[in-house]
Amino acid sequence: MLTDCTYFTGELSLPAIKEDSGKTGSDAVMEKLKNRELNAFIEKYERQFLELLFGESFTDSFYSGLNLPDDDPEKEKWTALKNELCIKRELSKESPIACYVYRFYLIYLRDNTTSTGVKKSKATFADNVSDTRKLVSSWNNMVGFNKKFMNRFIKNDTYKSYTDGHIPDRDLLTPINSMNL
Repeated sequence: MLTDCTYFTGELSLPAIKEDSGKTGSDAVMEKLKNRELNAFIEKYERQFLELLFGESFTDSFYSGLNLPDDDPEKEKWTALKNELCIKRELSKESPIACYVYRFYLIYLRDNTTSTGVKKSKATFADNVSDTRKLVSSWNNMVGFNKKFMNRFIKNDTYKSYTDGHIPDRDLLTPINSMNL
């Protein structure tokens, strides 16, 4: 996977998701379960994002290229592409992939499946508010990132032979509003 739980901070923060908080007991178990749950979403939606952006064939080449031995000269171009999509700064990390995963994970968190059906939890001493603002903001951040990335990517001849003429999914380049329009 290109991203992990460390990309879900700041505007993309998620409850109980920490790389390793040092918690013990039931808190540590809950943290581990939440991280595993998020990793399952990353595994599914990261690949989906890449296939929508690059196409299935290119995505396969991308993952294969990243798994090449470090001394293989071909690996460098795939690592460079990964570094364009997954930016690591001193205090934070950013990726359109994380924004894409965040959308689906946040929608998933809206309700819980239990043995007695699907439930929406009621918070004590708090009011539930709509997550629409966060969903719209993260999606539009992803769109802005994708547009800048695609402008650089299209000008780069390094990957042309892998694209098979694939056109990125229009939704990945289209901002939305609170009505998902």
